[in-house]
Amino acid sequence: MSNPNAPTVARTAAPPELSTPGLVLLYGSTPNGWKCTYALEILKQAGAIQGYTVCEVYLQNGEQFQPWFRQINPNCEYSLSSRVASFFACSLF
Repeated sequence: MSNPNAPTVARTAAPPELSTPGLVLLYGSTPNGWKCTYALEILKQAGAIQGYTVCEVYLQNGEQFQPWFRQINPNCEYSLSSRVASFFACSLF
């Protein structure tokens, strides 16, 4: 679906949601993005995770090709990142 509130140009700086502790879902409005959201909601309701933060990546603007995104994932795919501690991050693709 098209988001009428989506920016028309890609962000050049990392969004503030990435500094949130815990799980951060880099979400693109695609069927695969929806699957990740559904899975996280089920895990949250089951008590397997406490919660997560959603950071929307605007694929139509090419945000997945921005330097801040490439630092997270050089393959330019959106992912789920977990900041376990300030010095350690884990990404699932």
